[in-house]
Amino acid sequence: MPNRLTYFVSSTVRDFGPVRRDLHAWLKQHQIDVRESEDPEFPVDPAVHSHDACLRAIDGCHLFVLLVGWRYGGLYRGTSQSITWREYDEAVAQKIPVVAVVLKEVADEATRIAQSRRILGMHGSRLDAGVIRFLDALRKGHTDNWIHLDWDGSFTHLKRCVQSRANALFVAYQRPHLSLQREAQRLEPYVAARMYLDELVAESLVAPGAPVARRAFAERLLGRLAASRAPLFDFHDEVYDFVLHRREGDLLTVFARNHHPAIVPHNRSWRLGQGYVGELAAGAEPIRVIPNAPAWPSWHSDYETDELNYRSAICMQVHSAGGGRGVFTITSSRAGHFQRDQQLEALTARSLGAMISLTGVLDG
Repeated sequence: MPNRLTYFVSSTVRDFGPVRRDLHAWLKQHQIDVRESEDPEFPVDPAVHSHDACLRAIDGCHLFVLLVGWRYGGLYRGTSQSITWREYDEAVAQKIPVVAVVLKEVADEATRIAQSRRILGMHGSRLDAGVIRFLDALRKGHTDNWIHLDWDGSFTHLKRCVQSRANALFVAYQRPHLSLQREAQRLEPYVAARMYLDELVAESLVAPGAPVARRAFAERLLGRLAASRAPLFDFHDEVYDFVLHRREGDLLTVFARNHHPAIVPHNRSWRLGQGYVGELAAGAEPIRVIPNAPAWPSWHSDYETDELNYRSAICMQVHSAGGGRGVFTITSSRAGHFQRDQQLEALTARSLGAMISLTGVLDG
């Protein structure tokens, strides 16, 4: 892998000599290495065919610039596929981003031919049939199939297309790295918060206590979750709510709760099958992640603020050895805050549900 940005330029050389030279000079000026077959420094392996040497030179490149004009060009090693087309396929196979620009008059002619074939079943054109097939493959053959079909043939226009694509790639490259960096910064406080919760649960197992003490412990646990909501559940400015419902017959009543100051507590009870809390309690599903709660089929709203405060939710069933049953729920005012079962926040919630079950706070 080269240690500098490296672009591979592919086209029929005879058509685009001046543009290729200008592109080469501009990229070099920006400290970007360029691989072009006419370049004296082009990496050639004497042990392979010249066509395959071009394919090998694509390996390790960071961007593939493809210029398409009127000519189809030479064929790749006795096949019906042009060398340029074969180079493009190699870049796609190696998952190298492609900037494909097509002369506008060529793209227009290809469209005219396609329409005339549908209408008349024939056409007369100086455009090579191979170019038409190549354009069709560019449009439909791969996922990364964005093509600039309005190129006027100038270096200025080409430069703008390359710059635009490179900028988009840089942003796309940064996104996952920034996400990883954010998760790494969250890791240390996350571990500290989990250790505290483990100690808290271990303490309850040593001295389970009377029903009053169990309720006090549950409130203490939820209070700690609220205090550690940023590292544990990625809460920041969102309205949060941690609530533990205890099942009594067909009714789920609030047993312990800790919530954002903006929430006016009504401590509603839910019947089995009512709302996402009651629906989960009535089924066999152990956990449910709800990205957009107001759009959920079992959504139940009693107050105008419900849709603002409870936009995303995680619910899990709690079953203790002593027979206590209930539902532990975390809600957020941010739509999409909780997205999927394997999300860190959902995995953490699943672990906490198991902890609550283990403590037996809902027994008695």
